Amino acid sequence: MAGGVRAGGGPPDGLDLQLRVGRLLGYGFALTLAPVGGLGSLAAFVLGLRALWLIRGSGVALAGKWLAWWCVAAGAAEALLILPGLIRLVATAGE
Repeated sequence: MAGGVRAGGGPPDGLDLQLRVGRLLGYGFALTLAPVGGLGSLAAFVLGLRALWLIRGSGVALAGKWLAWWCVAAGAAEALLILPGLIRLVATAGE
């Protein structure tokens, strides 16, 4: 199996999808704990949305919905708090 596609060429099974969702959420959660200048927060937001999309569209029961929502909410909140200050800092750096 390479890249989440089974050897027969069919769609990934539930275990493959769960591993993919778990990997996305692991990165997303880590980025919400250590935002990298606001960019980590945006990445966590996107990873959370991607995980939610995979969970909803999978057709099988996958774990991680609450952690995906955490990544979306925390990533958005951190981005809204950090990015304006970062923009202000860059704008006033030349003065």
